[in-house]
Amino acid sequence: MWVRCDENSYPGASVKNIQCSLPVVNGDNDMLVSRQQAFDLKEQVKDARLLHLLFATHTL
Repeated sequence: MWVRCDENSYPGASVKNIQCSLPVVNGDNDMLVSRQQAFDLKEQVKDARLLHLLFATHTL
């Protein structure tokens, strides 16, 4: 999702501080954010929901 994938990369653990509902939208043909990265983000935010769109790109 970010340029680097280590523990110090943006935004890191700070996403766990999100206190509102978070829609995580990912396209099937997204070249910038993998399905796994979208899933990982969803797992880190308490009230996140993942929507995976078939045949969609990063810009939907």
